[in-house]
Amino acid sequence: MSDKSIELPGIGTKYEIETEKGDKVAVIFMDTGSIQL
Repeated sequence: MSDKSIELPGIGTKYEIETEKGDKVAVIFMDTGSIQL
């Protein structure tokens, strides 16, 4: 399993997690306090 984070200026921070099967899950923590999957 691997993970990485990407800073999105003016938007928030995106975290990507890749499972052992190759599936990817992305979670974005918005600067406004909300979360998107």
